[in-house]
Amino acid sequence: MKVVILAAGLGSGMKSLSDMTPKSLIPIANRPIIEHLILNFQKANVSEIIILVGHLKDQIIEFLKTINLPSMDIKIVQAKNYEKGPIYTFYSAKNQDIEEDFILCPSDLFVSPKIISSLTQYHKKGSISIAIDSSKQHKQGTKVFTYSQSRLNSQHKFVKYGKVSGFNNRVLNKSDAFGVAIPLTICSPDIFDYVEDAIAQNAENVTSALNIYIKNLKPLNYFDFPNDYWFDMDNLNDLLVVNQFALKNNITPINHISPLREGKIKDMKLPGINLFHPTTEIIPPIIIGKNCYSKIKSKIGPYVSIYDNCGLEANSEIKNSIVFGNSQVLEDSKIKNTIIYKNNIIDVNLS
Repeated sequence: MKVVILAAGLGSGMKSLSDMTPKSLIPIANRPIIEHLILNFQKANVSEIIILVGHLKDQIIEFLKTINLPSMDIKIVQAKNYEKGPIYTFYSAKNQDIEEDFILCPSDLFVSPKIISSLTQYHKKGSISIAIDSSKQHKQGTKVFTYSQSRLNSQHKFVKYGKVSGFNNRVLNKSDAFGVAIPLTICSPDIFDYVEDAIAQNAENVTSALNIYIKNLKPLNYFDFPNDYWFDMDNLNDLLVVNQFALKNNITPINHISPLREGKIKDMKLPGINLFHPTTEIIPPIIIGKNCYSKIKSKIGPYVSIYDNCGLEANSEIKNSIVFGNSQVLEDSKIKNTIIYKNNIIDVNLS
């Protein structure tokens, strides 16, 4: 099954950061968001991915050249009119030889590979299947309304599934919202007919095409995943939340430094820390990339990810932050709840 990833958007929710880097390349626990996504699709035995690019596309193209996955065929396509909304980006995939059902998702989705593999397993060919979350932990998002519910016994557990009557407030039958949509959808190729109709109605989002699909009495099924992790990153606060989650759950590159206990560097035996001053204090969970250094009385953590080629100057402290590669924490600075991109410090207003 092919995958179509929407990676063309402006990322306006990321404020000034979106002027410097595409959202899909923001590192979560020292791995760009889109790389997390690609690796999870690989775990679900996906072998072909189409990535639709637009905003700062050259950065994405250059990064994808560094991914070495012989079993994965990655194709990059320039999206047209992506500034108008994700539905226009999606429509650019129409002429990419998609003849069978395929997976659709945005590039800023951080999702459990279990959801991907389970949704592909439950999907019925020729229909559309979406993943939803009925738990109360995800209160925000696209509301999904349903009009039928059943239980599927799969691998000794029950999975709720049924029919979707609409998204947000556009429903065929009145009902309460059952949950919110996880932005992971398996589509049949005829979805592009409904995308055309939605664009003709000046729609911006793919859910508008799905509502038209439902209105034409086409089968749109949901499968409920209330117990598996997923995050849709819309703003800077979301980035720090997901970074915390990834660090706590060790969803990190294996070749980076990730100390397991609190203490000073002089009391730790870790590979790759010869450039760290012995007085540097570590408070896990953190992760540190390659070729980084620290100077006297610096302090790192908790919940800090530092990418490659970064430095912490003397008496500096940093916690709950994401540090891009080739960045520096200045001497005597006390930093928390930030995203650092080279010489730019972006404060995050936590909510």
